[in-house]
Amino acid sequence: MNESQRAIESVVLETLRRGDRTSIVVAGTSMEPWIRQGDRVWLEPLARGELSFRVGDVVLIADDRIRQLHRIIGIDGAGFVVKGDACDGGALRVAPSLVLGRATSLERRGRSVPFRRLAGRVIAACSPYSRFYHRPLMLVVRFYRRATF
Repeated sequence: MNESQRAIESVVLETLRRGDRTSIVVAGTSMEPWIRQGDRVWLEPLARGELSFRVGDVVLIADDRIRQLHRIIGIDGAGFVVKGDACDGGALRVAPSLVLGRATSLERRGRSVPFRRLAGRVIAACSPYSRFYHRPLMLVVRFYRRATF
């Protein structure tokens, strides 16, 4: 990561910590095909002490090592179990204090697409089985990539 990227990341994290809405441009592929590289994702900050997360929510996780968008696929007393939609590997367990914001919508090709909780919960329920369907699904997505929403 270069200095310019670090500065932008710092501003985004500080904006969320201050309690303001902000957006990021997705740089990775861990959330494909639902969230694609180059999409602008809008994030709402969390109210102090807010724990009203649901399975299916897409959240921004940040600590000293990582900054990433992942979907909550499980909730337990110790925190959240999160996973990228495209990740074949295991899920991560994170403490609520590492969650800085919840994704509310994305912009792709000039169109705004709100995240719907029901769709997120369905994707989260399928997430543990992504190793079986991800590659075929990505072939279909690449074939229809030119299509709009």
